[in-house]
Amino acid sequence: MEPEPLLGEVAYPGREEEAVALVRQLGDVDVDVIACSQGDVIPDLVGRLATADGLALDEPIRSGKGSTWALTLDAEGHLVAADYLEPPRPSVCGGED
Repeated sequence: MEPEPLLGEVAYPGREEEAVALVRQLGDVDVDVIACSQGDVIPDLVGRLATADGLALDEPIRSGKGSTWALTLDAEGHLVAADYLEPPRPSVCGGED
């Protein structure tokens, strides 16, 4: 795991296109990558990728605490799919088996 300040709320503003380029170069067809960011960055970053690559997304782009965006990029780094996954629900303990 490596920290990347560019994906944080402090460094992202004004460097949005650098962040887009960074996401495009992460991983490849043989390597899956997990990148974590914050709620003020995620909607803008996902939106920029989708707009640049002509991928229609539901608006507004959500970023609930604990949620996930699964982004699929092709071999050239173009966004071809973006799936929003709701945050996991807390489990209920104490129920009967």
